Amino acid sequence: MISKEVAKFQTSSFEYQTSRPTSDFSSTTTVVGENGLQKSTRDTMKVDGSNQTHIQQEQDPSENAEERDELNAEPIPLDEEIARRQLAEQDAIKALTALKLLPLPPEREKKSPEKKKPLKFKDALGRKFNFPFDLCSTWLGMEELIRQAFLHIEIIGPHVAEGHYDLVGPNGDIILPQCAVCLYLTMAGVFQNVFGGAASSGAVKSDDDFADFAAVPNPSPAGLTAGQSAPAAAVTGSAVPYTAWYRVWERVTPQDFLQEAFVLPFLLILLGFHFWGTRKNKSKAKTWAIAHAPIIESEFAVVGFGGVAKGPSVEGVQSELIDPEKLLKEKSKQEYQSYATGRQNVAFLDVSIKLVKRYNPLVFIMNNALGLFFESFPPPVERVESTLYTFDGKEKEIVPTPGGDVSSIKVPNSTYDGFIWAVVHKNAMRQLRQDRYDASMTFTKDNSKLPAWTTVMTESAEITDFLLTPQLIKAIEEAGDAFEYLIITDQPIDKPLKIEETVPKKRIQLSLTIPSNGYESTLSLYSYFLRLPDILVSGAHWRPEVTRKLRNAREEEIRKLRRADEEEKAEERKYAAEKLKKEERERLLRGMTAEEQRKFLEREKEKEQRKMMKKSTRRG
Repeated sequence: MISKEVAKFQTSSFEYQTSRPTSDFSSTTTVVGENGLQKSTRDTMKVDGSNQTHIQQEQDPSENAEERDELNAEPIPLDEEIARRQLAEQDAIKALTALKLLPLPPEREKKSPEKKKPLKFKDALGRKFNFPFDLCSTWLGMEELIRQAFLHIEIIGPHVAEGHYDLVGPNGDIILPQCAVCLYLTMAGVFQNVFGGAASSGAVKSDDDFADFAAVPNPSPAGLTAGQSAPAAAVTGSAVPYTAWYRVWERVTPQDFLQEAFVLPFLLILLGFHFWGTRKNKSKAKTWAIAHAPIIESEFAVVGFGGVAKGPSVEGVQSELIDPEKLLKEKSKQEYQSYATGRQNVAFLDVSIKLVKRYNPLVFIMNNALGLFFESFPPPVERVESTLYTFDGKEKEIVPTPGGDVSSIKVPNSTYDGFIWAVVHKNAMRQLRQDRYDASMTFTKDNSKLPAWTTVMTESAEITDFLLTPQLIKAIEEAGDAFEYLIITDQPIDKPLKIEETVPKKRIQLSLTIPSNGYESTLSLYSYFLRLPDILVSGAHWRPEVTRKLRNAREEEIRKLRRADEEEKAEERKYAAEKLKKEERERLLRGMTAEEQRKFLEREKEKEQRKMMKKSTRRG
């Protein structure tokens, strides 16, 4: 009976070995010796997040001496030895279970609630992992599983290596710290490292995009060296301290921002150049408004976009009444507009200030550099284009009246004969003729009264003799290189494509470049430009011969458009007739037999041959 119990005891649980799937620890208890005495107990467990700490408990020489004494002593009764060792085994299992280093006994696992959902977490690179909950039930197991995500990665962030993790999530999500960005791996390499390798996952993949890990490879045991010491937290089993997600200063260093340190100066230069260019353009527009506002206010009742007419002001304090913000309107960073109305013979005045794109350093440098080396890329020019739209006898149609009653309004006759006439700087003459349709209808002729660098574009010499006054010549000479062109026209800028677009729209346009030394040289020319409609209304009525010539030129353009329109309509009618004829032929062929179709096609072929013979005979 006793021998059976001894044999049963030697083959029972005295040789106990438990190996967790996640390699959190390995525990081995071995019974050896003649009387079944315990010789050694070795416990090895993996503790830290980056350093593998193995605790080996071995008996010292004093314990070996005690064993020899016990061997020489009298043998202990077998039943007492069995009871003592069973009690020691139960105490060891309870202690390990309390530290969560062993799984629960089977009888306690049956009483446990339903299996919890697996834990999901992401790392800083966006990779997603899915671990079973039972493998992550302890801090040691969870750290080991998280470390397996970096098992094949050569470079691990310093905070990750120290075991600092950001664990968040009332919903069970675990997010690693952002310092894992230092891994510098491509996404393909990441997936190969995480999901590749010799070991295959035994878990069934879920439907979501999280990677499942059923088990983690056991780490290779390593003993403690003389220079290493196990942390107190590992011995006691307490949780490893980690860095909170908001404590960024503990996870990053200035070396992490070297790339930004190189890029940031260039961004600051671009931003500084942008703000400088924007302020510079706005300052130039305000300077023009301050210089020309007194002249415009003296000619128009309403200036700017306020919509309120200004009362007469004393000339000495007139500059104090100027508000550039109300006079100008920003269309873009390089273009500003102004507006004025309320004058006899003029419906309204439009002003467009076109500046250089200083706010864009790349475009600004490129435009100036290309203009120095290529003639096809002229350097950008800052100019002011002002356009006067005359009433031409349509005051009652344009000006609103109270109650819509226009019968009581009496206005002077503001009509004048339509024509095209211009004074142009010779440097801008070629570009003006190419860009404007109305300028292409004139002929160019130099005038001895004008400076040598200007020329006249006109439809009749009589028009030039009337408009080329001494005041205009003097103003052009004072303007100098700032003057580009002054044009009076009733035709559109773009070539009309329809007859409706040839309706005359009389206007006067002045183009001046922005001088670098102030606007004193151009103020006299601008003032003459604003009063030019009065000169046209008073004397721009030509002799019948000149009027007939101007009318014939415009009618010829209308005839060209009408002829082109008729040709287009004839082409459409021809296409429609051919389409109808083709449909009729197909209808006839569908109603014929095969023999009738053959004869029909032969007759068509003979007709085509006869037509070709007649054409060849006529040519001969």
